[in-house]
Amino acid sequence: MEKLADVEACPVDRLDISQITPQLFHSEYRRKSRPLIITGALSDAKNWSLEFMCREVGDRKFPVRCYGPGHFNKPKSEWSKYCDYQEMKLSDYALQLTSDYARKNNHYMGQVAIGDTPLANVLRGALGNISERCDMQKATDMFLWLGPSGHTEPLHWDCGEGTVLMLHGAKKVVLFPPEQSENLYPFSLYGSPAAPWFSKVYVAKPDYDAYPKLREAMKHKIELVLRKGEVLFIPVYWWHELSSIGKDFYTCSVNRFWRVKPFSRLTSNKLGLALYLSQLGLMTVNGVIDGLRRPADVV
Repeated sequence: MEKLADVEACPVDRLDISQITPQLFHSEYRRKSRPLIITGALSDAKNWSLEFMCREVGDRKFPVRCYGPGHFNKPKSEWSKYCDYQEMKLSDYALQLTSDYARKNNHYMGQVAIGDTPLANVLRGALGNISERCDMQKATDMFLWLGPSGHTEPLHWDCGEGTVLMLHGAKKVVLFPPEQSENLYPFSLYGSPAAPWFSKVYVAKPDYDAYPKLREAMKHKIELVLRKGEVLFIPVYWWHELSSIGKDFYTCSVNRFWRVKPFSRLTSNKLGLALYLSQLGLMTVNGVIDGLRRPADVV
């Protein structure tokens, strides 16, 4: 298990929510596509214990990602699929966490939609404050990320502006700017075991023989630790990998995606643009597929 002190001091700005204005955020971070750590935004957030979360959602079932104990020990190019899924109550998954079963078998509750659950109500005030201070409009509702310490969600990018709200434990975050996409070897659009917004490389154990361009990307790597009560702004198309670290046996975070401004920032990635329009309901799934087949027609 990686300790907090093992990660170098981060080169990402850190601002209290009270210091942020829409003008500052837009000119220095959004328009320039710069990550930012926001502090003080979750000061009123409840203690996100397993007991609290289980009580709030009751017997409702959620998807759990079942990677298996050896999934991340082999090259990603050898995967047959990204993962298996299993539906279970949060209380049952909590037992997997407390018994260490989730860690040993690499079970992770990732990207679980909670916008229509009581858990969302706890964070609406904080997200409303972030929205007002940063002048951001939501593109999606909230997603829960809950899992054992030691788990890593693989390197990928998203088609929206992201905020990660750290509610329990801590995570090491590895970032790469969008300009390094080619050097990070994304999966192909067709015939791949993972989506094309995932990277084939392992940042912690780089294989420069198989992926020689990765050497250049590693020169631009940013590492930071996101601690309980902090919020990380991840600009659109930034590559990111999040690992649960520290002494807690589980970590919990919630993320939300926001609309991208100015819209021109989306056009550098035609796949991302098509996914973004679909996410907002401005493009049908068939339209996305057609757009990916004829990317010149999307822009």
